[in-house]
Amino acid sequence: MNNLLKKDGTKKLLASLLSIFIGLTVGALVVVIVGIIKGMPINGIWDGVRIIYMGILSTGRADGALTWGYNSTSWGNMLFRATPLIMTGLSVAIANKTGLFNIGAPGQYLMGTMASLMIALSIPAGTMPGFLVWLLAFLGGMLAGAAWGAIPGVLKAFLNINRYNPDYDFGAWICTIAKNTFVDFNRSRRSKALNPDNNLPLDSRYDSTQAPTPTPEESIINDQRRAQIDRYIAMLPEDYRRLFTLRFIDEYTYEEIADAMGITTAMVAMRLLRAKKKLKKMYDDEK
Repeated sequence: MNNLLKKDGTKKLLASLLSIFIGLTVGALVVVIVGIIKGMPINGIWDGVRIIYMGILSTGRADGALTWGYNSTSWGNMLFRATPLIMTGLSVAIANKTGLFNIGAPGQYLMGTMASLMIALSIPAGTMPGFLVWLLAFLGGMLAGAAWGAIPGVLKAFLNINRYNPDYDFGAWICTIAKNTFVDFNRSRRSKALNPDNNLPLDSRYDSTQAPTPTPEESIINDQRRAQIDRYIAMLPEDYRRLFTLRFIDEYTYEEIADAMGITTAMVAMRLLRAKKKLKKMYDDEK
């Protein structure tokens, strides 16, 4: 028994059941409080509490008392209202199994509902069989929800915009985005004012001019420095080493590096800057 309770599946099931119970209890407390405020009799309040917990089994009243049993209407209403929520929850669970967090599930549900209603209500009655109307509404809802969910998917896949990490506080996450956006905006505006060359293409902006042909003495010194730099580069993280190889050995453009590594050109420039800072720190530490 103890081993069963320690399993993750058991813990998740118990957590779900506890959540449902807490929700029902909160609803029952609301019924009790409202009943007391309105001066309802105790029997009426108790009937309300019982319906909160066991309403699906209620078949109505007989001689003023609640009767219980199988009620197909109650079960149908429950499934009618719960199915969309269950399917929406599955969309989050399936995405989570693939390592992604589907933060837009409520919007996908609303877009799918809207599309289904628009399709079903726009088809005149009698123009086609009912099952075709249901099928078209169902497929339209699926496509609308998928299209709405594809928006963050496209942003992540093609623009490398990272997803929201639920391990961090949502308010702090939003504040960090706002702060970084503001800092980047001010930095860009100040950089353009101080350096008109920032209006040049990104690749030209970071290229240096060709130096004159070095003397033999300068060649020896350059070779020594190159060996030293190669040693520093070998100490960099793998991503930074690959960036240096693509940029300074293979002479890739920023756009080509971005395509090869699956990141944006801005990220290429930022990582190269960070790598250069690491190299400078290594050089300063050896002085």
